[in-house]
Amino acid sequence: MMQSPFIWLGSGRTRKRNVGRKGSLLDRAAKSGLPVPTGGILLDDFYRICLAEGLVEIVDSAVVIPDAGWLHEVLYRDVRFPRLEKPVIVRSAADISDGERDANNMVHLDVDFTDPDQMAFALREVWSALIRLKREQAYDILIMKMVTVRTAGIALSPVDSTKDQVTVRVSAENAVPGGLTMDKIGTFQRTSTDLPAYARRLQKLLRGVRRSFGKYDWRIDWADDGNICWLLQIY
Repeated sequence: MMQSPFIWLGSGRTRKRNVGRKGSLLDRAAKSGLPVPTGGILLDDFYRICLAEGLVEIVDSAVVIPDAGWLHEVLYRDVRFPRLEKPVIVRSAADISDGERDANNMVHLDVDFTDPDQMAFALREVWSALIRLKREQAYDILIMKMVTVRTAGIALSPVDSTKDQVTVRVSAENAVPGGLTMDKIGTFQRTSTDLPAYARRLQKLLRGVRRSFGKYDWRIDWADDGNICWLLQIY
């Protein structure tokens, strides 16, 4: 029997399926209990099946999907992909640097993945960008539910420093403009009372990342909805 070409984040199965670091770290984070949005990885296997069965075609170094409805039916009926009713983010699970050409085409926000046309467009664009980057393998697609964002940004946790560096990209009224530096907290330490609420939640998230993954120069993308500070990506 063919293995499912889909893996839930938090299942711990990415290592056995050779998923790239971006996807495998999120899988491990979810499995360890860190707040990762609900989602999963549509594996390279699915892309290969689509090619073999004619659901997708390659024309002039780009993916063409002749019938979005057919692809939608196969995904939900045959693959039994779970219906994620909320809008999702669709992006490559491969390790793509920000500076690589077409990297921006590998992220699509607010996609209704139950809508055939929106689903087909997002998959087509990400797969086509991977082709243009001449990636021969790892056409894995990361699909996660969108979260409400009040404050969001990037955080760096250097292994040789007692401080975490935070850059705020989306700012609520109480966010520190541009960013801030905050102390790393240990297992039994409380968060810093002089920090805004979102930053205190981020302190806990970064502590969880270090506890789950060990010593390393970690970089994360995060988003805070006013109650939870979500881990969106880890490098």
